[in-house]
Amino acid sequence: NPPQTKESASVLNSIGIDLQRQQQFDEARSYYERALAIRQKYYSEDHPDIAQSLHSIGNVLDDQGKYSEALKFYRQALQIRESLEEASKIR
Repeated sequence: NPPQTKESASVLNSIGIDLQRQQQFDEARSYYERALAIRQKYYSEDHPDIAQSLHSIGNVLDDQGKYSEALKFYRQALQIRESLEEASKIR
């Protein structure tokens, strides 16, 4: 296996975007999940990159008509983004 770096997570996410645009939803989700796993290894759970990965997974599930599953990912992403917004107001 190639080394898993923060940068590779960004590339995996970009591949997921392209696959999603080609309607290869299962493969796109796989790339988004790989990006998420790497990001979870390097970042705290409330990092914006983790929110982005969760949102991307939600998007692909939404495209597949898996709405209740997509909502779970959207809500997780929203929770992170709202906590970041609150933290920025405190500073």
